[in-house]
Amino acid sequence: MSIILNALTVAQAQVLIRLSEIKAAQRTQEMRKKPVDLLVSHAPDMDWGYMVTVIDQFSPAAQRELIALMWLGHGAAGHDSKDWAALIRSVGDDQIYDLPARVASMPNLHRYLRHGLEVMEQDSLVMG
Repeated sequence: MSIILNALTVAQAQVLIRLSEIKAAQRTQEMRKKPVDLLVSHAPDMDWGYMVTVIDQFSPAAQRELIALMWLGHGAAGHDSKDWAALIRSVGDDQIYDLPARVASMPNLHRYLRHGLEVMEQDSLVMG
């Protein structure tokens, strides 16, 4: 079967997965610091800004597919990979408003995207 991801490429999703994994590791390190250390050494999150830039460069169609892939990976009720086109159509314009900043801030983005790709691969809807 042909690749269903038309606007968003698997490579783009994998870049976001990796950036999100880096952010998750940074959060874990920050949580281990003592409160005083956090006040003294609070460095800006450069990866968040880079993720925003990457996502912002996606076309609106790719951003819709990104949301649909996240929904699929999250396992949200009613979302099924077998009706991928309907899932993409269900993404409204209001959901892509300010998408880069919202998506870059999601702590489990890497899990949602990875699982979404796995579901699509299992259903033979995308080739990794």
